[in-house]
Amino acid sequence: MTTSMLRNARCLAALAVLPLGGCLGPLVEQTITTPIPHVEGGGLKVTARNGSIDVTRAPGREVTIVAKLRMESEQRIKDSQVLVERGTDNTLTIRLRPPDDAWRTREGCSFEVSIPSASSVSMASSNGALTLAGLGGPAVLETSNGRIAVENHDGPVDVRTSNGAVRVQGVPGPMKARSSNGSISASVTGSGPVEIRTSNGAISLDITRAFAGAIEVRTSNGSLSMPDSGAEVEKTGRNERRVKFASDGPGSTVRTSNGSVTIRVVP
Repeated sequence: MTTSMLRNARCLAALAVLPLGGCLGPLVEQTITTPIPHVEGGGLKVTARNGSIDVTRAPGREVTIVAKLRMESEQRIKDSQVLVERGTDNTLTIRLRPPDDAWRTREGCSFEVSIPSASSVSMASSNGALTLAGLGGPAVLETSNGRIAVENHDGPVDVRTSNGAVRVQGVPGPMKARSSNGSISASVTGSGPVEIRTSNGAISLDITRAFAGAIEVRTSNGSLSMPDSGAEVEKTGRNERRVKFASDGPGSTVRTSNGSVTIRVVP
Protein backbone atom coordinates (compact mmCIF):
# COMPACT_ATOMS: atom_id res chain seq x y z
CA MET A 1 0.00 0.00 0.00
CA THR A 2 1.25 3.45 -0.85
CA THR A 3 0.27 6.50 1.17
CA SER A 4 0.17 10.16 0.19
CA MET A 5 -0.07 12.48 3.18
CA LEU A 6 -0.42 16.06 1.98
CA ARG A 7 1.82 15.09 -0.93
CA ASN A 8 1.79 17.73 -3.69
CA ALA A 9 -0.71 19.67 -1.58
CA ARG A 10 -1.12 23.39 -1.78
CA CYS A 11 -3.11 25.71 0.51
CA LEU A 12 -5.85 27.55 -1.34
CA ALA A 13 -6.75 29.82 1.59
CA ALA A 14 -5.06 31.32 4.58
CA LEU A 15 -6.06 30.26 8.04
CA ALA A 16 -9.48 31.68 8.86
CA VAL A 17 -10.97 32.18 12.30
CA LEU A 18 -14.61 31.13 12.62
CA PRO A 19 -16.24 32.95 15.56
CA LEU A 20 -18.80 31.09 17.64
CA GLY A 21 -21.14 32.53 20.24
CA GLY A 22 -21.08 31.84 23.95
CA CYS A 23 -17.98 31.09 25.97
CA LEU A 24 -16.49 28.73 23.38
CA GLY A 25 -13.45 29.97 21.49
CA PRO A 26 -13.40 30.30 17.69
CA LEU A 27 -12.51 27.46 15.38
CA VAL A 28 -9.67 27.82 12.89
CA GLU A 29 -10.32 26.83 9.27
CA GLN A 30 -7.95 25.91 6.46
CA THR A 31 -8.57 24.62 2.94
CA ILE A 32 -6.03 22.25 1.39
CA THR A 33 -6.08 20.95 -2.19
CA THR A 34 -4.31 17.71 -3.11
CA PRO A 35 -4.06 16.66 -6.79
CA ILE A 36 -2.99 13.06 -7.50
CA PRO A 37 -2.83 10.89 -10.66
CA HIS A 38 -5.94 8.88 -11.45
CA VAL A 39 -5.78 5.07 -11.66
CA GLU A 40 -8.50 3.33 -13.69
CA GLY A 41 -10.42 0.42 -12.18
CA GLY A 42 -10.17 1.46 -8.54
CA GLY A 43 -12.85 2.29 -6.01
CA LEU A 44 -13.25 5.39 -3.86
CA LYS A 45 -13.80 5.62 -0.10
CA VAL A 46 -14.22 9.00 1.63
CA THR A 47 -14.80 9.55 5.36
CA ALA A 48 -15.60 12.93 6.93
CA ARG A 49 -16.45 14.16 10.41
CA ASN A 50 -18.83 17.02 11.17
CA GLY A 51 -18.71 17.92 7.51
CA SER A 52 -20.07 17.28 4.06
CA ILE A 53 -18.73 15.11 1.22
CA ASP A 54 -19.21 16.06 -2.43
CA VAL A 55 -18.01 13.57 -5.08
CA THR A 56 -18.37 14.34 -8.76
CA ARG A 57 -17.10 12.97 -12.06
CA ALA A 58 -14.45 15.11 -13.75
CA PRO A 59 -12.66 14.82 -17.11
CA GLY A 60 -8.96 14.27 -17.37
CA ARG A 61 -6.47 11.95 -15.67
CA GLU A 62 -6.25 13.56 -12.25
CA VAL A 63 -8.11 13.29 -8.95
CA THR A 64 -8.57 16.57 -7.10
CA ILE A 65 -9.19 16.44 -3.35
CA VAL A 66 -10.24 19.58 -1.48
CA ALA A 67 -10.19 19.21 2.31
CA LYS A 68 -11.73 21.88 4.53
CA LEU A 69 -10.41 21.55 8.09
CA ARG A 70 -11.98 23.14 11.14
CA MET A 71 -9.92 22.76 14.32
CA GLU A 72 -9.63 24.44 17.71
CA SER A 73 -6.21 25.99 17.09
CA GLU A 74 -3.63 26.72 14.41
CA GLN A 75 -1.34 24.17 16.00
CA ARG A 76 -3.98 21.46 15.71
CA ILE A 77 -4.39 22.43 12.04
CA LYS A 78 -0.64 22.01 11.53
CA ASP A 79 -0.60 18.67 13.35
CA SER A 80 -3.51 17.23 11.31
CA GLN A 81 -2.91 15.12 8.19
CA VAL A 82 -5.02 14.59 5.09
CA LEU A 83 -4.49 10.89 4.41
CA VAL A 84 -4.78 9.75 0.80
CA GLU A 85 -4.09 6.04 0.49
CA ARG A 86 -4.31 3.71 -2.50
CA GLY A 87 -4.72 0.05 -1.62
CA THR A 88 -3.50 -3.02 -3.48
CA ASP A 89 -6.91 -3.17 -5.24
CA ASN A 90 -6.42 0.47 -6.32
CA THR A 91 -9.19 1.71 -4.01
CA LEU A 92 -8.50 5.32 -3.08
CA THR A 93 -9.18 6.02 0.61
CA ILE A 94 -9.45 9.62 1.85
CA ARG A 95 -9.80 10.84 5.43
CA LEU A 96 -8.39 13.35 7.89
CA ARG A 97 -6.24 12.25 10.83
CA PRO A 98 -6.40 14.74 13.71
CA PRO A 99 -3.50 15.20 16.16
CA ASP A 100 -2.90 11.97 18.11
CA ASP A 101 -5.91 10.51 16.24
CA ALA A 102 -8.15 12.32 18.75
CA TRP A 103 -10.93 14.66 17.63
CA ARG A 104 -12.30 17.39 19.84
CA THR A 105 -16.06 17.85 19.99
CA ARG A 106 -16.55 20.76 17.59
CA GLU A 107 -13.79 19.87 15.13
CA GLY A 108 -14.43 18.47 11.69
CA CYS A 109 -13.45 18.13 8.06
CA SER A 110 -15.36 18.30 4.77
CA PHE A 111 -14.21 16.89 1.42
CA GLU A 112 -14.82 17.73 -2.23
CA VAL A 113 -13.51 15.09 -4.62
CA SER A 114 -13.41 15.29 -8.42
CA ILE A 115 -12.48 11.98 -10.06
CA PRO A 116 -12.65 10.67 -13.67
CA SER A 117 -14.12 7.26 -12.71
CA ALA A 118 -14.57 4.76 -9.88
CA SER A 119 -15.47 1.07 -9.77
CA SER A 120 -17.27 1.62 -6.44
CA VAL A 121 -18.01 4.52 -4.09
CA SER A 122 -18.24 4.60 -0.29
CA MET A 123 -19.04 7.87 1.53
CA ALA A 124 -19.58 8.33 5.27
CA SER A 125 -19.87 11.33 7.57
CA SER A 126 -20.75 11.53 11.23
CA ASN A 127 -22.62 14.79 10.63
CA GLY A 128 -22.98 16.33 7.18
CA ALA A 129 -24.58 16.26 3.74
CA LEU A 130 -23.48 13.77 1.06
CA THR A 131 -23.60 14.43 -2.70
CA LEU A 132 -22.64 12.02 -5.51
CA ALA A 133 -22.97 12.66 -9.25
CA GLY A 134 -22.00 11.08 -12.54
CA LEU A 135 -20.07 7.97 -11.48
CA GLY A 136 -20.78 4.22 -11.50
CA GLY A 137 -20.44 0.92 -9.68
CA PRO A 138 -21.91 0.01 -6.27
CA ALA A 139 -22.39 3.11 -4.12
CA VAL A 140 -22.95 3.20 -0.35
CA LEU A 141 -23.60 6.56 1.35
CA GLU A 142 -24.30 7.01 5.06
CA THR A 143 -24.52 10.04 7.34
CA SER A 144 -25.85 10.38 10.85
CA ASN A 145 -27.34 13.83 10.28
CA GLY A 146 -27.68 15.43 6.85
CA ARG A 147 -29.29 15.27 3.45
CA ILE A 148 -28.18 12.86 0.72
CA ALA A 149 -28.32 13.52 -3.02
CA VAL A 150 -27.34 11.07 -5.79
CA GLU A 151 -27.67 11.93 -9.46
CA ASN A 152 -27.01 9.93 -12.65
CA HIS A 153 -25.11 7.11 -10.95
CA ASP A 154 -24.73 3.99 -13.11
CA GLY A 155 -24.90 1.21 -10.54
CA PRO A 156 -26.60 -0.08 -7.38
CA VAL A 157 -27.20 2.63 -4.76
CA ASP A 158 -27.61 2.17 -1.00
CA VAL A 159 -28.09 5.36 1.04
CA ARG A 160 -29.03 6.02 4.66
CA THR A 161 -29.38 9.10 6.87
CA SER A 162 -30.60 9.35 10.44
CA ASN A 163 -32.04 12.82 9.91
CA GLY A 164 -32.39 14.45 6.51
CA ALA A 165 -34.03 14.39 3.11
CA VAL A 166 -32.91 11.93 0.42
CA ARG A 167 -32.94 12.54 -3.34
CA VAL A 168 -31.82 9.82 -5.77
CA GLN A 169 -32.30 10.62 -9.45
CA GLY A 170 -31.46 8.77 -12.65
CA VAL A 171 -30.27 5.39 -11.34
CA PRO A 172 -31.06 1.99 -12.90
CA GLY A 173 -31.38 0.07 -9.62
CA PRO A 174 -31.19 -1.80 -7.39
CA MET A 175 -31.73 1.14 -5.03
CA LYS A 176 -32.12 1.38 -1.26
CA ALA A 177 -32.94 4.68 0.43
CA ARG A 178 -33.67 5.10 4.14
CA SER A 179 -34.16 8.08 6.43
CA SER A 180 -35.23 8.14 10.05
CA ASN A 181 -36.68 11.62 9.62
CA GLY A 182 -37.01 13.16 6.18
CA SER A 183 -38.67 12.95 2.78
CA ILE A 184 -37.40 10.69 0.01
CA SER A 185 -37.57 11.47 -3.71
CA ALA A 186 -36.31 8.96 -6.27
CA SER A 187 -36.38 8.18 -9.98
CA VAL A 188 -35.35 4.74 -11.26
CA THR A 189 -34.64 4.28 -14.96
CA GLY A 190 -34.14 0.49 -14.98
CA SER A 191 -35.77 -2.66 -13.66
CA GLY A 192 -35.12 -1.94 -9.97
CA PRO A 193 -35.85 -3.26 -7.40
CA VAL A 194 -36.21 -0.56 -4.74
CA GLU A 195 -36.42 -0.45 -0.96
CA ILE A 196 -37.51 2.96 0.32
CA ARG A 197 -38.30 3.62 3.97
CA THR A 198 -38.66 6.71 6.14
CA SER A 199 -40.04 7.09 9.63
CA ASN A 200 -41.37 10.58 9.06
CA GLY A 201 -41.71 12.10 5.60
CA ALA A 202 -43.32 11.89 2.18
CA ILE A 203 -42.08 9.52 -0.53
CA SER A 204 -42.09 10.22 -4.26
CA LEU A 205 -40.98 7.55 -6.75
CA ASP A 206 -40.80 7.85 -10.53
CA ILE A 207 -40.25 4.64 -12.52
CA THR A 208 -40.34 3.66 -16.19
CA ARG A 209 -41.98 0.75 -18.00
CA ALA A 210 -38.66 -1.07 -17.67
CA PHE A 211 -39.39 -1.63 -13.98
CA ALA A 212 -39.99 -5.28 -13.06
CA GLY A 213 -41.72 -7.13 -10.23
CA ALA A 214 -44.20 -5.75 -7.71
CA ILE A 215 -44.01 -2.88 -5.22
CA GLU A 216 -45.58 -3.19 -1.77
CA VAL A 217 -46.64 0.31 -0.68
CA ARG A 218 -47.64 1.34 2.84
CA THR A 219 -48.11 4.47 4.93
CA SER A 220 -49.30 4.60 8.53
CA ASN A 221 -50.64 8.13 8.16
CA GLY A 222 -50.93 9.77 4.74
CA SER A 223 -52.43 9.61 1.26
CA LEU A 224 -51.50 7.19 -1.54
CA SER A 225 -51.23 8.20 -5.21
CA MET A 226 -50.62 5.32 -7.61
CA PRO A 227 -49.96 5.11 -11.40
CA ASP A 228 -52.85 5.80 -13.80
CA SER A 229 -51.37 3.43 -16.39
CA GLY A 230 -48.41 1.14 -16.99
CA ALA A 231 -49.05 -1.02 -13.92
CA GLU A 232 -51.83 -2.91 -12.15
CA VAL A 233 -52.72 -1.47 -8.75
CA GLU A 234 -54.32 -3.68 -6.11
CA LYS A 235 -55.92 -2.29 -2.96
CA THR A 236 -54.93 -4.47 -0.01
CA GLY A 237 -55.91 -2.15 2.82
CA ARG A 238 -56.81 1.41 3.80
CA ASN A 239 -53.20 2.55 3.72
CA GLU A 240 -51.69 -0.19 1.56
CA ARG A 241 -51.35 -0.89 -2.15
CA ARG A 242 -49.61 -3.44 -4.34
CA VAL A 243 -48.36 -2.23 -7.72
CA LYS A 244 -47.76 -5.05 -10.22
CA PHE A 245 -45.76 -4.85 -13.44
CA ALA A 246 -45.88 -7.18 -16.44
CA SER A 247 -42.25 -8.23 -16.15
CA ASP A 248 -41.26 -10.58 -13.34
CA GLY A 249 -38.61 -9.40 -10.91
CA PRO A 250 -37.65 -9.16 -7.25
CA GLY A 251 -40.16 -7.56 -4.90
CA SER A 252 -39.85 -3.90 -3.91
CA THR A 253 -40.95 -2.00 -0.79
CA VAL A 254 -42.01 1.61 -0.27
CA ARG A 255 -42.99 2.57 3.30
CA THR A 256 -43.37 5.64 5.49
CA SER A 257 -44.70 5.89 9.01
CA ASN A 258 -46.03 9.42 8.58
CA GLY A 259 -46.39 10.94 5.11
CA SER A 260 -47.89 10.57 1.67
CA VAL A 261 -46.64 8.20 -1.05
CA THR A 262 -46.70 9.05 -4.76
CA ILE A 263 -45.64 6.57 -7.46
CA ARG A 264 -45.63 7.53 -11.14
CA VAL A 265 -44.80 5.68 -14.36
CA VAL A 266 -42.96 8.15 -16.60
CA PRO A 267 -41.77 7.85 -20.23
